[in-house]
Amino acid sequence: MNLPLDGFSYFRSDEPAETQRKLSWLFCTHLFELHGDTANVDARLNAVRLGRVLLLSARLGCEVRLCPGETRPFYVIVIPLAGRGVFFLNGERAEVNPGVGVVVSPDVSLDVFLSADFAAIALRIEEGAIEHAVADRLGFLPPVPVRFDPLMNLTAGPVVDWCDSVLDCVADLDDPASLLLASDDLLRRMDDSLVGTLLAAQPHNYSGFLGDRREPPASRRAVSFVLGLMHHDPRLSLADYARRVGVSVEALHEGFQRRFGIVASAFLRRVRLRRARAHLLLVAGEPAASAREVFLHWKLPYDPGALAEYRQLYGESPEDTLRG
Repeated sequence: MNLPLDGFSYFRSDEPAETQRKLSWLFCTHLFELHGDTANVDARLNAVRLGRVLLLSARLGCEVRLCPGETRPFYVIVIPLAGRGVFFLNGERAEVNPGVGVVVSPDVSLDVFLSADFAAIALRIEEGAIEHAVADRLGFLPPVPVRFDPLMNLTAGPVVDWCDSVLDCVADLDDPASLLLASDDLLRRMDDSLVGTLLAAQPHNYSGFLGDRREPPASRRAVSFVLGLMHHDPRLSLADYARRVGVSVEALHEGFQRRFGIVASAFLRRVRLRRARAHLLLVAGEPAASAREVFLHWKLPYDPGALAEYRQLYGESPEDTLRG
């Protein structure tokens, strides 16, 4: 099978010692032990950093036992794509496969056995990222570490939406055209979104506290301030705007909905479309001008949805605008 994130190769090796060394840098792996009838390794690992989240895809190509250190300063979430694995978490056995993933909290002891055909997408999330995301919702730092339920049902429930978000993120990074959009702002948005939605989707020891707290909509003053920011620089992400005024993206959406009747993302898209039209009019008639490049410059997807909205607003396509 083709391994996702192919454009972000971290290493490829057929040497067990090199594979162990590379895995140790990423996961504090102290034991890499080949099992089964073969001594061959065909290890591939791709990795891209999204702020405080390291997004990976991996296949080791051999039956293997892995044993990291007792504690690690990060969480590991494994979304299997093929094969099967057996994870011993504090001595408790858990089987994972393409329908069942696993979350390993930092203080959980871990011993892993993987089949030769095992392949997975994994996320390594810094412990501080989870801690601060919980603190943002509680209003204070969590007094004890955040510990997730270890097993993830990847076929039903809220985790499915979170897993789809991860796979969408991977697909976006795998698309050469979308790489043009992979600015620091976009990567930070992916980082914040994946951490925040994980807390809502996967049960943990603070779920009961977070579930009872509902943040009020952003105030009129906050919405007005964000309006100014959007018009000053509409290429920032919603998460950036929300951070500037100290609210969540959800609260910002509700604030815009109350004031303008549309959510913040829809309002921002209109601002970007207006900037894109002004840009197209400016370069109209130039031989090298490209409507697609103009859309990408203003952080707009050049897809049927955005093109239809442009036509609805301005009565013509971006290409028509370029022709003058």
